[in-house]
Amino acid sequence: MFQISAALQAGNSGGPVFDMNGQVIGIAIAKLNAAEVFKWTGDLPENVAYAVKAPYLQALLSAAPESVSKAGTLKPLRGATLEEPKRKSRPRGAKQL
Repeated sequence: MFQISAALQAGNSGGPVFDMNGQVIGIAIAKLNAAEVFKWTGDLPENVAYAVKAPYLQALLSAAPESVSKAGTLKPLRGATLEEPKRKSRPRGAKQL
């Protein structure tokens, strides 16, 4: 993991992080909670975010099971079904939402 200076917003997790040459060097995963840091230090940091380095992601993908194709689509797993899980009964007095 490494720190980057980027204005990440909700929904940016999983997005690519590029270097100055346009090469993907990582994937954005989190941003610093500036409000919490302000409570601790009195300083308000801006654009502090974190990413996972691309080589770690490459190793993870190469170790992924055969059920994940290179195109990113899922292949069926042996024994997998699409049945609904059995529901447990609600506690007495509980209402369904």
